[in-house]
Amino acid sequence: MRRCRSRVNALRCCQRLSAGKGEEPMPHKFKVGDIVAINPAISRFVPNGVFEVTKRLPGNGEPEYRIKNANEPHERVARESELIKA
Repeated sequence: MRRCRSRVNALRCCQRLSAGKGEEPMPHKFKVGDIVAINPAISRFVPNGVFEVTKRLPGNGEPEYRIKNANEPHERVARESELIKA
């Protein structure tokens, strides 16, 4: 199995490998700019409030998103199952 050295190459490799298997990527439930909240049932150390989806990520079997809270200087990555529409 070929190893990918950079993050961009890793995404391309994964896309090629999954395309070769006849698998289609899971559709994303949210789009960039959507306002979401972390599911309250998820036990994580995250601030309450809303987050904006800044980027869609392919994830590993489940779509993931890069999200940003206005009160934090950094972005977070969350799986689709952890998010709810705000």
